[in-house]
This record gives sequence, structure tokens and C-alpha cells, in this order.
Amino acid sequence: MASKSLLSFALIFTLSLFHFCQAGGVIPRRHGLTIIKDNVKNQYFTTFIVGSPPVTFTLLLDLGNLYSWIVMPTITNPPPSAPSLAAPPNAPPMVVAAVLAAMPSLVRAAPTTPVAPMPRLLGVIAFTRPLKGISANTKGVLTLGNVNIALHSVISKNFRLANKFALCLPTTDTILYKGFEGALYFGGGPYYMSKESRHDFSKSLVTTPLVVNPKSTAPISSEGDKSVEYFLNVKAIEVGGTPLKIDSSLLTINKNGVGGTKLSTLDPYTVLHRNIYKALVELFTAKAKAMNIPRVAPVAPFGACYDSRYMANTTSGPRVPTTDFVLDGRNARWRIYGANLMVKFFDIKYRNVLCLGFVDGGLKTTTSIVIGGKQMEDNIIEIDLESFRVGFTSAPVSLGLSCSQFQATLPTF
Repeated sequence: MASKSLLSFALIFTLSLFHFCQAGGVIPRRHGLTIIKDNVKNQYFTTFIVGSPPVTFTLLLDLGNLYSWIVMPTITNPPPSAPSLAAPPNAPPMVVAAVLAAMPSLVRAAPTTPVAPMPRLLGVIAFTRPLKGISANTKGVLTLGNVNIALHSVISKNFRLANKFALCLPTTDTILYKGFEGALYFGGGPYYMSKESRHDFSKSLVTTPLVVNPKSTAPISSEGDKSVEYFLNVKAIEVGGTPLKIDSSLLTINKNGVGGTKLSTLDPYTVLHRNIYKALVELFTAKAKAMNIPRVAPVAPFGACYDSRYMANTTSGPRVPTTDFVLDGRNARWRIYGANLMVKFFDIKYRNVLCLGFVDGGLKTTTSIVIGGKQMEDNIIEIDLESFRVGFTSAPVSLGLSCSQFQATLPTF
């Protein structure tokens, strides 16, 4: 575990957030941003426009970081006149600027624009070198962890909104294909599929309590820190209605912070402890065989792949055995359909192959189940820090709907 003292090697920046109010100074009840996906890295981002002339900051979304991270060039001789923040046409006028803590005057709002300044927060760490392992399209990381300096917490405090946010991750590479972005909501629902729809998906969320991990699993933490990630209590796993036979102790978090289940937007696919993975693949393969779906040679990084020619197409993806995470709460289960279970390849030699989108994490995993991005896509995942619960719905996938349709209903400021 890295020490917080390592942060002394980074430049500490402040996070200045400004909200451009509607006419009459009325603050909207909800805030929203678009989510874009890079299919090469299988990562999810949101974008802010900063400065005049405008500079785009594309930040990786992270559910489990203590801080936000931004890569910027070193500022040696800042100009005497303060630059301005300009919102792009038709974009949510929520902008983020990273400025030196010693020079807060470098940030101001665009002229003639009514603003409600938010307190500056010592929460963004800036580096002058690109961060390894993240897409070349990004300038850093935006934390959505359970910390006071996370964007949802700042918005909640300063605009008196409920401290909750919801993700609807897109499946399409929105760097290449515009118009298929997902949505990131702040302050709670309603969540409508389209502007004409009357169905509020916030009313049909299945909820389960969040669980506190007594030990931090973040890359940077100190002894005694609790985890800022979002854990939930999976009590059992079922494939096609049949429970897995696994050691139940793997599903709970022990005193050392090992075990349990968490959500991650950084892991592209769900990562399982090896004993859970083997049991799931064995049962899934048996259920698939009963549906006349043969297993084929694996394609890395997956260990279980199948012949897609024997899978019928449905509104919820290829027809394969469903997988359920049985959770704490009355009738609380997260059902994963074929669209979120099976991974296809663009290489023509694998045109008839679909792989089970779970990865073997080995025997020494810190967390037994890490639910990754693929399994969360085209679902609404709401983190409610008021009631300390997580809500979700598989309804969009089961109805053949996508998060790009939710993106069209983001509030206009």
C-alpha cells in the first residue's frame, strides 16, 4: 500500500466547479454528464471543456479512487490576466478547471454569465507525465468514490441535492461513433428512456445495502483507512436458476478486507476468484450444452468460449443461460442476460465465437468478485449515499434498450 506522503511528489491542484444557473438564478434539480467509451481500452470517460480558447479534458471514470488525477503541462510563467472558463454550445454548463492552489485568481467565469461559485477543494492531483494504463484520449481520472471531494459529493453539498448518482454505461465505442454516449446523473431520478417516455426507471430499481470494507483497497491509502469503493453483499450466484456450489466464505469480507463483491468501472469484465470462476464456467457450460450450444477453444483473456451459431438472437442479446447475483434484500437479485454475459470479437477468424465475459482472477484476489464494466453496460446503476444503498435495473437490457437513449434525456441547463 502506498503512503500518502508520496503525494508530495505531485503538484496539488484545486478543483473549481462553477454552475451556470438558469434564468432567474434557479438551480436545476438534477445534473448530468455524458459518458463515452473507448473500446480499445474498454474504459469509460466524461468530458469537460475548460478555458478560453476551450481545452477539452476527458477524464476516466473511477468508482474507487481517493482523488481525481489530471495530467497537465508544468506552468512556469502564468499570464497576468486570468483566463476564462467557457461552456461549449449545447453542453452541460458544469465545468472543471485545475489551477494551482497558490493562484486561485487564474480561474473565473466567462463574462456576462451568471455564476454560482463553488468552494475550491484540495482534491485534484496533477502530473506532468501521462498516466500509464489509461487511454491516450484522456487527461486524467475523475473519482466517483465515497469521498467528500468526489464530484457527486461536491454537487450534493453545494446545490442541496441528494448525495446520489447513477451510471448508465454505453456499449458502443463513442470515440468512433458519436451519438451513442451513456449518461451520468447526479441528485437522483427520474430516469427516462426518452423525452417522450413516461416510464421512470428510478421507480423500478432493485436495491441492496452497500457494505463497508474495513480495509482500503485503493492504490493510495494509509493504515486504518476504510475502503472508498462500493461493496455489496452477494449471498449466492445462480446460473440458469441453479446455485453455484462454492465456499460461502469467499462472498464475505473478512477482518483483513479480503473477499466480498465490489463494483468497478476500471475492470472491463467481471473478475472472479478462481474457485468461483471454475464453478461458474462448469455450470454455465453444462447449461449451455443442454441448450445445444457447444464449447470451443478459448480466446484470451477468456477461458470459456462457445459457438455463436447455436445461439438465438433475442432483444436481451444471445440466448444463453442467465446468471444471477443473489443479493441482500427481499427478492434482490441482479440478473445478467446474454448481452452483458457474452463478448464478441471483431477479428474475422473469431466471427462464430462468443466468450463468457468473466475473467479468472486467481487464488490470491483481494476481492472475490469485481463486477466490471461489461456486466454494468446498458443498465442503470444508482449509488445512493443518503440511504447507503445501491440500486440497479436490468430492464433496459431485457427490453432491448440502450444507455444512449438515456443520454438523450440528460437535463439541459
